[in-house]
Amino acid sequence: MKSVPVSVRVSPEDAEFIATLKIEDAVTPSDKIRALIKRARLLESREKSYEGALSSFQSQFRAVLNQLALQEEQEKMHSELVRLFLDWLIEADAYAAAPPLSPECKKRSLELESFEQGVMERTLRLCETVIRLGITDAAPCYDPKIVSHHIDRVLDLSSVVSASRTKKEKRK
Repeated sequence: MKSVPVSVRVSPEDAEFIATLKIEDAVTPSDKIRALIKRARLLESREKSYEGALSSFQSQFRAVLNQLALQEEQEKMHSELVRLFLDWLIEADAYAAAPPLSPECKKRSLELESFEQGVMERTLRLCETVIRLGITDAAPCYDPKIVSHHIDRVLDLSSVVSASRTKKEKRK
């Protein structure tokens, strides 16, 4: 595809910003402006589809994930808790950013219920994964005891809910 030359004037502050801006695979001001346009397109597409939103959030979090991986490598540490949370956050943000809602009134209640079901599935997926990290006393985290120190609150609540449900079932 043939490129189209575009000329643009920017303030000295913006020129300095572009010069110091760090964007992967973008070195020159032209490279950086093309990368910024690509990001703007991703943000625009994010509003239209789950796939667009997912790609956009993955792009936004790439620098954080890369920096985290680098620091973990330098410190010879890793946290499954941090990794699963960030992965979950990216996917949950994408799901929330592109809800499957149409303007048709007849389908709206079904779409809202479907969206709620998706929120519930994602929330439970995070909870279940964190609980799995609590199977042993030492989780694969920066602080191996972090999950075991905090999981009891969840287990206590779970016991209360379970007991309440058992009572309701006996009454039936």
